[in-house]
Amino acid sequence: MDQRVIGQKDVPHVASEDGSQRVCFLIDRGNCGSERTSAGLYWLAPGQEGTPDLHPSSDEIYYVVQGRGALQLDEDHHEVEQGQAIFVPAGTRHVSRNTGDEPLCYFFAYVPRPPEMTDELPPGFSIVPPLPS
Repeated sequence: MDQRVIGQKDVPHVASEDGSQRVCFLIDRGNCGSERTSAGLYWLAPGQEGTPDLHPSSDEIYYVVQGRGALQLDEDHHEVEQGQAIFVPAGTRHVSRNTGDEPLCYFFAYVPRPPEMTDELPPGFSIVPPLPS
């Protein structure tokens, strides 16, 4: 595997049709050859709820880069804010809601890379330009 320094402007971004969600993969097989993990940035617009998700065989780690929100992990509800790390064990249903007035941004990492993850765009998402610095 190549070792690389990758910025959010160096990789494709995908966004939902309504613009409420945006994702860019910083570390992945497509941009640096990583087969064992994936990591990137996820943005959620103020007042919006993300898409519920579950990874049967992969843990997921979040670090809140910006904003604040509510995170549901199975039946447990948590308030999250900038500077917090979150551990989502494999098999845990999870969904985020932005409760603040600025975008909620997570750095996320999957360990290992979910085998169900494909390089295809999710339905309702398209490639968009990177965010300005």
